[in-house]
Amino acid sequence: MTISTMNKQDEISVLRRCAAELGAGSYCGPWLAEVIGEVESAVRSDFFPEVTLRESAARAADIVAAAELRGREILAAAERRGVEIEAEARKRADRVDGFRWRAAEALRRSIESLEAV
Repeated sequence: MTISTMNKQDEISVLRRCAAELGAGSYCGPWLAEVIGEVESAVRSDFFPEVTLRESAARAADIVAAAELRGREILAAAERRGVEIEAEARKRADRVDGFRWRAAEALRRSIESLEAV
């Protein structure tokens, strides 16, 4: 099969074989293995593949930055919710303390009434 008779799938197959033959210990093998998915997508979409290590590193950095930002947002929301839960718990504890105090007062008055008899 010559280059001129290859279709998209043939070219993708050659790239996959090339990446496998080069292997992880070669200079280009790890790079090709890293970008082959994007190259395949570009070929299937009739775009000229223009994936570089710099672009891949920039995309990875963007993904990490977005994940870190989302993590900070989630943590901030959890901290706010924790403050809300703590405030509600304090309100409930204050109500319980009020009930307890009133019950103790009622009991004290009952005891005093019984002692007066």
